[in-house]
Amino acid sequence: MDITGGKAYTGSTISGKLSAKWLHGALASNLKANIAVTLSQTTTSFKKFPEYIFDDPTRTCPTEEKVIYEGQLDESGNAEVSATLSPGVEAPGMLKAGFITKVFEESGDFSIDMTTVAFSPYDYYIGLKTLKTMHGQMFFTWILLILSS
Repeated sequence: MDITGGKAYTGSTISGKLSAKWLHGALASNLKANIAVTLSQTTTSFKKFPEYIFDDPTRTCPTEEKVIYEGQLDESGNAEVSATLSPGVEAPGMLKAGFITKVFEESGDFSIDMTTVAFSPYDYYIGLKTLKTMHGQMFFTWILLILSS
């Protein structure tokens, strides 16, 4: 499945095109297909701010699988897919969305593919940075940084 934009946001609709062909190139017409998504925790980081911590250590996001498409491919072996994703809990920070696509042969065997994109459950992120002394000791002073995703 090709997902538009390569990144997903809470509340926004992601869309993509599911396309399947047989190994020899023939169209995979009218086959059953499904797509499941799993949202899993990952470390939130921004290249310009490597010293900042953006994840909330008091929160966790359990990995759950949710089916977002179940249907049949058209005569050309294609299907249009759209879904709105939500983590269901207050996430600690950025998540990974793993899309598992299965296309079933008439015998019941299936081919599988996985695509992973960044999933942002928040519009803004707050980063914390601890200050250190020359001897490596930590101050209890925090610097806040607010970024838009």
